[in-house]
Amino acid sequence: ELPAKLKLTTDFPDLRGSATTAFKFKVTAANDSGRDASINFAADAPSGMRVTFTQAYGTQEITSIPIKAGKSKDIDASVKLPRDTRAGAYKIVMHARSAAAAAEIPLSITVVGRPRLSVTGEGGRLSGEAFAGTQSPLTLLVRNRGSAVARDIRFDATVPDGWKTRFDPKTVPALPPGRVQTVKLLLTPAAKAIAGDYQTTIR
Repeated sequence: ELPAKLKLTTDFPDLRGSATTAFKFKVTAANDSGRDASINFAADAPSGMRVTFTQAYGTQEITSIPIKAGKSKDIDASVKLPRDTRAGAYKIVMHARSAAAAAEIPLSITVVGRPRLSVTGEGGRLSGEAFAGTQSPLTLLVRNRGSAVARDIRFDATVPDGWKTRFDPKTVPALPPGRVQTVKLLLTPAAKAIAGDYQTTIR
């Protein structure tokens, strides 16, 4: 009778993508021993990352699977990352264990950073007051909620006919992840604008 032995192999141990990529490793689990075995799967991953296992081409999550002596099965190890995962290289170790043997395989994910901008009014406000023919300032907060530096940020606005806008600053050269930039929108309604509600769009 052959001694108990497990083996994990994969053709693609290194994957690359953004924090929103659906990372999936195809791993072959081989029971190179003389007895059928129930194989349990687990993974060591960085905090916040979730690793789940399914049989290849299946959809049902598994934690273990029976494999006959001398046979193998393909397992998909899917890794879900938090949306705010920073760019960089991350290591994952997948484990397989039976009652009599164990195996592991190192996997790696390279996260390519991606900026993600949002713009809101100060204090979350989405409204303000302005006077006909008079320049009125509105404060905007621009946030980079992504995982890479946002570069060469420019501002634009769609306003009613006859209105004028100016941004201060006009551009932001760079905004690192997690940082906030305050921008003044100097808004001048048309001189003959009548009282009422008007809509502008800030980009």
